Amino acid sequence: LKSVWYGAEALGKVVGANKERPSSTGGSSSAAVAEAMAKNGGKLEREQVVALLKEDYDQSYFVSGVGELAAYDPDCEFADPFVSFKGVDRFKQNVGNLGGMMRDIDLKITGWDERADELETSWRFSCVLDLPWRPKLAAAGGTTHVFDPATGKVIRHVERWDVRPGVVVKQLLLPS
Repeated sequence: LKSVWYGAEALGKVVGANKERPSSTGGSSSAAVAEAMAKNGGKLEREQVVALLKEDYDQSYFVSGVGELAAYDPDCEFADPFVSFKGVDRFKQNVGNLGGMMRDIDLKITGWDERADELETSWRFSCVLDLPWRPKLAAAGGTTHVFDPATGKVIRHVERWDVRPGVVVKQLLLPS
């Protein structure tokens, strides 16, 4: 399954090189984060981080690639059932490239549990891929956002899926 993920990443880079990128919210959140951290000794307050995450979820950021991810540490670890890697820039590139191939994106947040050192979300997702046979992807799962006590930012973004990764791969082969 890892080879499928790396193949999808490579395909996304090829396709993404030829597509116009959707814009994020325009940088206003990033500027506000820098100002807030400067005023607060380099740390974001939890309310600020949660508000930034809500903004990103409102844009379906983890499937569309649109969003600022201002709540994330630049070296945040991103993990899902296929792979794990570090870096907000790589995450944005991957989801932006693959998100550019998605149509009819439907992301619903079904749970939001704030804890002392993390935020746990639950979600349902579906889309149609812009491929000739138009496969439909659908999954439910959740994301755990782990906060750095020193900065308040997200240092780990761990997705869990309530479907086996092999089932998702099979969905890629079936027309919608």
